[in-house]
Amino acid sequence: MLPLSRISEISPYSPDWFANRLGKMTSSSIACLCTPKGIGKGGLTYIRNKVSEVITGKSTEKNITNEAILWGIENEPKALQYWRSVTPGVHRMITDTHIVYNERFSSTPDALVMMNEKLVFTEDGQFLNCETLESKSYMTPSIHMAHVKCRTAMDIRELNIDLFYQVLSQIHWAGVTRGRCIFFHPEFPESSPYRLGEVIFKKTELMSEFKFFQQRMDEAVDIFQKELNWKP
Repeated sequence: MLPLSRISEISPYSPDWFANRLGKMTSSSIACLCTPKGIGKGGLTYIRNKVSEVITGKSTEKNITNEAILWGIENEPKALQYWRSVTPGVHRMITDTHIVYNERFSSTPDALVMMNEKLVFTEDGQFLNCETLESKSYMTPSIHMAHVKCRTAMDIRELNIDLFYQVLSQIHWAGVTRGRCIFFHPEFPESSPYRLGEVIFKKTELMSEFKFFQQRMDEAVDIFQKELNWKP
């Protein structure tokens, strides 16, 4: 169930959205905190950058644009439209959502989807039957094809650890039990199995991964507070 209180009314990619991200650890970068032997140098750098955002009010995120990023910006919305057109049972899709999980974490899934019409809302203000959805359109065909061949969340973990934790964090912070990741390349024809791929993350099958993730988040918050309150 996704509490409505976690869905921010701030429009993604608006000035308010960028301001709200200051000091918050986000799904797209969260994998740097999830290395097997603990939060290492890369994770500590990320946390310190986020601490500096709280103190200075200035973003530490680099605005890097290249051909591959522009390709994704153009084609990932098309992926959502195509996926919905070929996926039976989609009752509702909500785009432009921003999930806030306490004061230290936030995420912007590409969509929230409800796969049937039963109990879409509850009286106490929660989404039922709700899943997160992350859309990826990799420009390089070989990279796209490798992702399409993935069948399970653990396949994604082996191939692309950053994406694995991006989707895992979306599920965790939204408070839902399932998430989806889709892969779309518009140059493959509709008759090709490479045009669209999908992997479903089920929390019940990944309990140890979610437990590990929560441990890393607890450690990250503890380090964050110590860095924020540091005095010589």
